Amino acid sequence: MEHTFCIIKFGKKKHLESLLKKGELYFNSTENLNKAEIINKEQGDENEGAEWIKNLQFSEIKVNHPTLGEYNFKPASNRLGKITQFNHNYLTCSFFILTTKDFEKTDILKVDERMLRFGKYALIIKEPKTFIDNVVDALEFENLDYSARKVKYKNLKYEEHIEMNPFIKKIEHQHQKEFRVILKNQIKPKLIRIKDVNKIGEIVASKFIVESQWKAIRK
Repeated sequence: MEHTFCIIKFGKKKHLESLLKKGELYFNSTENLNKAEIINKEQGDENEGAEWIKNLQFSEIKVNHPTLGEYNFKPASNRLGKITQFNHNYLTCSFFILTTKDFEKTDILKVDERMLRFGKYALIIKEPKTFIDNVVDALEFENLDYSARKVKYKNLKYEEHIEMNPFIKKIEHQHQKEFRVILKNQIKPKLIRIKDVNKIGEIVASKFIVESQWKAIRK
């Protein structure tokens, strides 16, 4: 059995205060996250919304001009070309999650400093089950089709056809320990309101999370 210790939302202070005080939880579009990858490789991801990825070896690239004719180029050897099929039909909201599984091989854990790229502040949810129950209540009240679980991280660069879904991400992001909630068949970003976040949450500096030592006490 895998049990959750805490859920953390990294971000800007004003956004976290809106979540803490007003219960405003923001769901972003996959297309926005594709674009964000250019600015912030931690928050953005070029694979968001991907249905499948195919990595192939290019043997040649041809360029045809109506008057100048054809030009052939030889790509660098052993370099794969990537083809991605997208279907941007869901919204997503993500959290950092710590569970018993994170302490299977160690009693001490450090949060990766790359999480600072998400923002200078973090909202710690001290009662994760209550929070998730309240998120579910809000989604069902609005009659939204949703799904939620931990993300699995995979190597997406090998030469093969790779089936994707919203809960598969590249292995380079595995330090994010992501738990995500998605809204199905939605395109435009959306806010929903969660009750009682102020009763179970606290905003701290992100540095506090990264510089702290998380220690499991075993009986």
